[in-house]
Amino acid sequence: MHVWLASITSGGALTVPPQMSAYALTDVDIDRDGWIVGAMSYALVQSLSRRPVQTYQELLPSMREVLRDQYSQKPRLSSSHRLDTGMQFVI
Repeated sequence: MHVWLASITSGGALTVPPQMSAYALTDVDIDRDGWIVGAMSYALVQSLSRRPVQTYQELLPSMREVLRDQYSQKPRLSSSHRLDTGMQFVI
């Protein structure tokens, strides 16, 4: 795993280490109006914006639909304990 720290200059500019700038946007990053966001975060927000009340079973396909045409990532659900996927998803 690579961890690079970007910093903001006193003028408000974002400085990025050279090794980080070599990384182009990947399928885990989405550029929306100049903001870089994670694909899963974006899919979750879009899915819940379109349909605020969903079960876990409905949410995963809904998120996959958001990402399907442009990104290879697929949302998955895991839990450390037994989970009724028919329950409503609540943040």
